[in-house]
Amino acid sequence: MEFCFRMSAFQFKQFTIYQDKTAMKVGTDGVLLGAWAAQRIGGSAILDIGTGTGLIALMLAQKFPAAAICAIERNEDAFVQARENIANSKWSNHIQIHHIDLQDFILQSDSKFDVLVCNPPYFIRGWQVEDVARKMARDADHLPHDLLIAACKSLLTAGGHLYIILPVTEAALFIVAAEASGFYCNRKTNVITRKGQAPKRVLMDFSAISESVIEDFIQIADAENNYTDGYKNLTSDYYLNF
Repeated sequence: MEFCFRMSAFQFKQFTIYQDKTAMKVGTDGVLLGAWAAQRIGGSAILDIGTGTGLIALMLAQKFPAAAICAIERNEDAFVQARENIANSKWSNHIQIHHIDLQDFILQSDSKFDVLVCNPPYFIRGWQVEDVARKMARDADHLPHDLLIAACKSLLTAGGHLYIILPVTEAALFIVAAEASGFYCNRKTNVITRKGQAPKRVLMDFSAISESVIEDFIQIADAENNYTDGYKNLTSDYYLNF
């Protein structure tokens, strides 16, 4: 289960995420993906697909302040929130944000990116939730995985990478679909919430180059629910208390 942080503002070491206008709050999935991708990214043009509050775009701007970062968001409330968070940061001149869905962005943009990063909708089977806005943000009907794969072909440079996080079952399905389109998972990190549990999420790195998959794992908390050294080391550039 993803940890979500419900306070109206979440303070990181170098930026603040306000989240009072959007249904999707700062959670471990986004922090994990931003920190994990930041360790591997090469290139100067980055696209954050479905930026939500702007969290991942700001994490990557902190790590790569000279990079040109573009963030897109289809939900109007989330877009307004992300625009404010980015405007209030020290990297406002390095991040462009657009109120647009991915399909329209593909049709309208001539830009190519070295990196695509996406914390996507992933519930591809009947998932019920009372909050409609939150359901839309987590329902893959609004961002089907084949659209993400098409985005790789349209938007990535020849040597570009897609970084993505998905639950275990959906990750396996995504890998099969991506390989059928000529994109390959070259690295995967299985995310274990607590010691003794099975992995719940998978962090993945895709490119058009087929290589032997490097696979490892990260555990967030130990049996006493204390954060592990591995999780602290991964996220220490961002969390205030690490």
